[in-house]
Amino acid sequence: MVSWMYLALFIALMLNEVTAERHVAHISIQGLRATVDFVPLEAQVNITVTLNCENCVASGDTFLWSIHEYPMLYDRDMPCSEDNIGPMFSEGGGSLSNTHGLLTGTALNDGPQSFLNSDVSFEGMNSISGRALLFEKSTGSVRYCASIIPVGEMLTAVSTFQYPVAGTVTFRQQIGQAVTLGTSIYVDLDIISSPQTIRNLDWQIRSNSGITVDMDLEQQCEAVDDEPVYDLSTKFGSLIIRTVSNHQAYYFFDPDLSLEGDNSVVDMSLVLSYPNGSLATCNKINTLAPRSVQTKISAKNITGVISFSQRSPWDYTSVNVELANLRSLIGGYHVHEYPIPLRYFADDNLASSDAVAGHFNPYGVTDFPNATVGTEDQYEIGDISNKFGFLTNKETIAEVYTDWNMPLFGTNSIAGRSIVLHLSEDGSRYAYGQISYPTENIKTVVVDFQAPVTGSIVMKQDQNDPLSETTVFVDIANVDGTSTVEHNWHVHMYKINNDYIAETGRCNANGGHYNPFKVDLDDGYSDCSPSNPRRCEAGDFSGKHGNLNIASMLHTSDGKFFFTDVQLPLSGIYSIDERSVVIHVVDAGAGRLACQNTFGILKKTVSTTTWSDTAILGSIVFDQEGLSDPTSVSVEISGLSNMANGWHVHVLPVPYGEENECSLTLGHFNPFNIVGSPPSSTLDLYEVGDLSGKFVTLEDRTELSETFVDQTITLRGPHSIDARSIVVHRNDAVGSRWSCSTLKEVLHPLSFGVTAIAVFQNDAVSGTVTFRQTHQGNDYLADTIIDAALDLSDSVSEEVSSWSVLDATDVSDCNYGSQVYDPFNIQDDAAKCSLARQGQCIMGNLGGRHGVIPDGGAIFTDTNLPLIGQFPSRLFDSLCLICVTHQLCHEQFCLHREGHFFWDLVSYMRSYFVLYDI
Repeated sequence: MVSWMYLALFIALMLNEVTAERHVAHISIQGLRATVDFVPLEAQVNITVTLNCENCVASGDTFLWSIHEYPMLYDRDMPCSEDNIGPMFSEGGGSLSNTHGLLTGTALNDGPQSFLNSDVSFEGMNSISGRALLFEKSTGSVRYCASIIPVGEMLTAVSTFQYPVAGTVTFRQQIGQAVTLGTSIYVDLDIISSPQTIRNLDWQIRSNSGITVDMDLEQQCEAVDDEPVYDLSTKFGSLIIRTVSNHQAYYFFDPDLSLEGDNSVVDMSLVLSYPNGSLATCNKINTLAPRSVQTKISAKNITGVISFSQRSPWDYTSVNVELANLRSLIGGYHVHEYPIPLRYFADDNLASSDAVAGHFNPYGVTDFPNATVGTEDQYEIGDISNKFGFLTNKETIAEVYTDWNMPLFGTNSIAGRSIVLHLSEDGSRYAYGQISYPTENIKTVVVDFQAPVTGSIVMKQDQNDPLSETTVFVDIANVDGTSTVEHNWHVHMYKINNDYIAETGRCNANGGHYNPFKVDLDDGYSDCSPSNPRRCEAGDFSGKHGNLNIASMLHTSDGKFFFTDVQLPLSGIYSIDERSVVIHVVDAGAGRLACQNTFGILKKTVSTTTWSDTAILGSIVFDQEGLSDPTSVSVEISGLSNMANGWHVHVLPVPYGEENECSLTLGHFNPFNIVGSPPSSTLDLYEVGDLSGKFVTLEDRTELSETFVDQTITLRGPHSIDARSIVVHRNDAVGSRWSCSTLKEVLHPLSFGVTAIAVFQNDAVSGTVTFRQTHQGNDYLADTIIDAALDLSDSVSEEVSSWSVLDATDVSDCNYGSQVYDPFNIQDDAAKCSLARQGQCIMGNLGGRHGVIPDGGAIFTDTNLPLIGQFPSRLFDSLCLICVTHQLCHEQFCLHREGHFFWDLVSYMRSYFVLYDI
């Protein structure tokens, strides 16, 4: 009987519905799930409240309900507080309790409750569209809220301000409904400059002659027209902008403003001006594009994709889970704090606590309901399995979920982090994947510390949008192996100078903190905090994210941190690129402990060169952005004539001109000692160099034109494939080697290579040791490739078991007593030095981090061996010596540069190097 009554009411409502769009508030917070429908009629709005959860409301519960001035944003601490949703919207009939009485648990549990309301409207400036609906328990003051939004998709545009006020003005409009609904405007601005006093600002929308990221704030104002296209002050009054501690937001609804079509204000400038007419600041109105990120799982024979999509910070995130071959092994799965690290050794667990830390849980949730019972906010942000169900006893899964607490925008974005799949049996970490970024056009800026702190800071941001969020990943340790806590850290104005390891006045040349937006440092700077990052200097990492702890060993969770920063431009005129980061002394002291430059790094490209058999034409090109990014493998080869089969990366480069040159490249590149090549599996179960096993064979092909993506191949770090080779095998019974080509870095314009070569020609040792390093053009030095192509006589050994750079004064010093080159005075690195922790090695101790040089040669990639440079760590400013055994020395290096700058010979130096057998 009840259902027929509601059906009749629904039909009556549909007959009287007018052009204003249906709106809905999706409440999913604090354990309450409810849908509140708002259906506009001729002179009324029908409001229907429907519970979407069982046993979430007690019969004795009663609720005040009201409409508040501001929208509700889930990605905030206490999102339903009055600070966040504002006071009750009294002008628009906001007190629904006064109009309709309290909501009761008894009635809500009986079924949908409908009310006809003549006070609220979706038309005109008092529209309730976009504002927050609040339910508040009559006892206990528990608050539940959601924004009242149109049922259709929304278009969002944002104007971001940095100085003298900071924050955003957000415009939202239902797509295709500008005439019917109009546009909401949410103003969220604070004063950050001196003086810290209330300011009345007029606001207008004006056309501009073109705004670029290379314009400063003054130039952006110079580019706007004198007359407004749209005067918002006339319509809504001036904005009263306050300090952070007295923050006040504003919400307006404009039935005439459009974000689409011929009258769209998108790409125009929002201009704030003082009462005397002078311009305070001008910022472009930019469309906020929807975001999508994904994790490709290809580990432990589990494959699939977990993808996340969110239209704006005001919308839910769609979570699409598609996984196969789970084999009833997996239970929980979560977003974890840190990205998947580089693999160094065969037994590395890339999902361990040191690798990726715990679940992403920025709100510190410790007590949560059973799985699927609560609302998303009651769980850790990263706890996918408790929100939506575990994978226990599943072979596959293909599900789509709605999550109001999985942000892709703001400081709690999951972009750049990782996902880990846990075994159901014991909860141990099993399979894993990296979460991508919303765009492929990423700019990466790195800080590589040397001493007394080693490690790196890696920052990433949309290359085309310096106003977007920047991720900041820190992985540092003390070179001496101690652990310390509470270090302030900041971006500073200038690059380092030769005082960066000075005993006194260390890092003074770096200047003060980087503060491009002239944030007031004297009055009210205590308001700078992780919850108010725009009140901080752009370079104040400590204020925005907290202090750093420095671990005793690299790549441990004690020295790792991951932040998402809303005001850290990596491009444009205010970029932090080519400045420096300073880490201060322990316990929040002011002294400067360590500093290094910020460098934007370029995508690295490695390509095949000359094929040994000219029947094969074309190239195989590898591209990688940063160290932790996947590698793209682009194959464009022809001339295969149905004669080829396997293709692999091999250990050594091609010794062109030698007989059977392809046979001299040794075996497949297999640093993790993988055995065999499964017919079909995940990338981690193949040799790194087994391209045909991972992708496709060349069997029965005349050509191959395809692009693959591989997370296990890297062009950077100790297992780089740079300077190795590609071998194409014949399709014969033994898979004989047909054609091969050396892999070589393709240099960017302005980059150049620096090469040092030692030649040995004697009875004990013959061959060369070649050092090659790329200078990017902005003084950034990439890894150093060491090609040790040595043939050892029987009188020496089967391998060189120890090799070092020595601080020697002449050839006679080629003995065990010579001092290993140690510019940072590490002295003892036995407990710390390894392939994975090269920065904690004595710089000259090459054998300690790379192991032996086998007879026949090897390729090594060194991350702690600068060939040139401005400061004391440069290798060839020291006196070094190449020796084999005890008294066999090579006395001279020829150091030259190659690339787009054509310098045949820069210098001929008394630089030496040592290898000795013990």
